[in-house]
Amino acid sequence: PRYSALRVASVLTNQHRGKLTLGSATPAVADYYVAKKSNTPIITMTKPARPDTVRPNVTLVDMTKRNNFTQHKFLSDPLLKSINTALSKNEQVLIFHNRRGTASITLCDNCGWQAGCPRCFIPLTLHADSHKLSCHICGFSTKVPTSCPECKNADIIHKGIGTKRIEDELQRLFPNKKIARFDKDTDLKATVDERYDELKNGEIDIIIGTQVIAKGLDLPHLTVVGVIQADTGLSLPDYSSPERTFQLLAQVVGRVGRSSIPTEVVVQSYQPSHPSITNGLSQNYTEFYQIPQSGDKPPIDNSATETIVNNINPDTSNFNSYDYPWDWAAEKFGDANAMDQLHNLADKAIADGHTVQWFDGPGGTWMEVDGSSVTADVLKVLNKYA
Repeated sequence: PRYSALRVASVLTNQHRGKLTLGSATPAVADYYVAKKSNTPIITMTKPARPDTVRPNVTLVDMTKRNNFTQHKFLSDPLLKSINTALSKNEQVLIFHNRRGTASITLCDNCGWQAGCPRCFIPLTLHADSHKLSCHICGFSTKVPTSCPECKNADIIHKGIGTKRIEDELQRLFPNKKIARFDKDTDLKATVDERYDELKNGEIDIIIGTQVIAKGLDLPHLTVVGVIQADTGLSLPDYSSPERTFQLLAQVVGRVGRSSIPTEVVVQSYQPSHPSITNGLSQNYTEFYQIPQSGDKPPIDNSATETIVNNINPDTSNFNSYDYPWDWAAEKFGDANAMDQLHNLADKAIADGHTVQWFDGPGGTWMEVDGSSVTADVLKVLNKYA
């Protein structure tokens, strides 16, 4: 079972008639919207803690232009230059990539077969150190195939970049430097908490990791931050993927530029003009917030799908939590009239011989109508109460 600590805190606060204070450099769009609509006080800290703070110099590398990668396949020339410069001064380097493992895709070069999780239907990630393919959602794992299970060809290839592969490459390029990787695969005795003193004192030269190193760290010896592929999360089939991409990028950029010491950020991306990337680099939350809230409604349409995302549990009509993008609409859907209308439409679809399913999925509870003509009516209800 999963839960949001923020939502639990909100529920407990309401039950005990207390006051809840949320603090973040990148607050959830859902929370910010609800706060504005409910006239909840929003306090913005416009000045850095130190008055002598110098913002980092930011370089954005377009990964579609391969002339930026003359020395290495996925470490650009500007990034390698910054790493070498920092290490020559005995300064720290942080390399961020929000993908664990060695390679994100395993497939057959002959017939195109791809290794996927039988439960979650997502690609399995290669972990070369344990010679296993693993699902990062449910934990399913299997041995790496030596031949294709479909065509029996031995041409199995691995594509994509993970933190373990980055670690291997940097150890090869900088054999005399102390390198540490931090992600969910890290040994419990080598986590950020366990090795914090080494990080703060500058004893680790190159820090590699996922989101566990993107937030909260204040390292005085850190002068260079490199992002291997900033748009990795944008491909995820989730309404909130642009928001999460923005949040992570804005947070990791904030690991430097915290003092008077000159610092640098080098970000690599296949989509350098995407709003999540540009606003993340500039840490412009205000501008990013305006994008999903255009028209004061999340996108409700009937394009390319018969699946209606609505966060409505068929067994209840009361909501104690919010899930983007229906966070603010959820309160409206608590209305018995809206619930009755949706359930009546579901009954109509069933009577017409269609299948209606309610199930938990990304972002909340989903209502799926199998090719039913009532889909348009459901959308009307959503728009009416949103």
